[in-house]
Amino acid sequence: MVTKHNSTHNSVLDGVTQLNLAMNAGVIVDLFAGGGGTSTSIESALGLPVDVAINHSPDAISMHEANHPR
Repeated sequence: MVTKHNSTHNSVLDGVTQLNLAMNAGVIVDLFAGGGGTSTSIESALGLPVDVAINHSPDAISMHEANHPR
């Protein structure tokens, strides 16, 4: 489940997405995700989805979202 944070005032959390992840199993994270090549490889090798992909570049985030739609 994905929850979008909305506030009525300026907040560092504006636009942040909160994920509700089950913590009874491992969480797979792709740091510096770029266009999603590593995420694709992780999913292919493990047969499991990447739970969280992180990057600082808006262009890389857009590319990752295009390559890995929800």
